[in-house]
Amino acid sequence: LTKLSTPELKPILVKNFIEHLLLLMENEPNFHRIRFEVNVPDADLTIMADETQLSQVFINLIKNAMQAVESVPEPRVSIAAQTAKNGPIEIKITDNGIGIPPEIMEQIFIPFFTTKENGSGIGLSLSRQIMKNHGGSIDVSSRGGSTVFTMSF
Repeated sequence: LTKLSTPELKPILVKNFIEHLLLLMENEPNFHRIRFEVNVPDADLTIMADETQLSQVFINLIKNAMQAVESVPEPRVSIAAQTAKNGPIEIKITDNGIGIPPEIMEQIFIPFFTTKENGSGIGLSLSRQIMKNHGGSIDVSSRGGSTVFTMSF
């Protein structure tokens, strides 16, 4: 985590970025079983970010969402972006999966903490560090049947 390079910030069109990532992920197991929704009303919405590092964050969050909805009859993952009332751009990745139990919610960003049999516990801690290096943040809320990861830029 400490060896992350300084982000090379360039303008990224949010909607194009998300659609491109989903295209790249089409070969993931069960991808086509899930209904993906992209909601970016402003097609010109742009963030300053390192595309490679940000891709790592999104791929990790989308894969986590896909795993969360594996046992759901009508799996959905929604990715929405907009400028928040107080100014920052917020991108939310929401799934209708099993949710994150309250007792582990505080631990999910801790390096090496995992609930997955083959997990490393690096994904969310790395994602949080990348967002911090971009001057942003990543937060989570979960109630049975819905988990939302919110990235603020």
